[in-house]
Amino acid sequence: MLESDDLVGLGMAAHQMRLKKNDPRVVTYQIDRNINYTNFCTEYCSFCAFYRPLGAKDGYILSFEEIYKKIDASRKSANSASAKRFSA
Repeated sequence: MLESDDLVGLGMAAHQMRLKKNDPRVVTYQIDRNINYTNFCTEYCSFCAFYRPLGAKDGYILSFEEIYKKIDASRKSANSASAKRFSA
């Protein structure tokens, strides 16, 4: 499974496992937060669409104050989301 490139097949297998292991009327979600403190990159890969080459005029580097604000917002969002239960 870890070497498969069949994303649809993996999703279907995960769904079947969820139905087997859990009440099918209940669905939970993993909240994933990433703080992008910069959009400058030197790799030029196809992974992200927001990168800018070093020195680009529309590039940015967040200040520590901006990063701390994003951390606080993420914490508040995660706390309110973790209190919710999603039912089908």
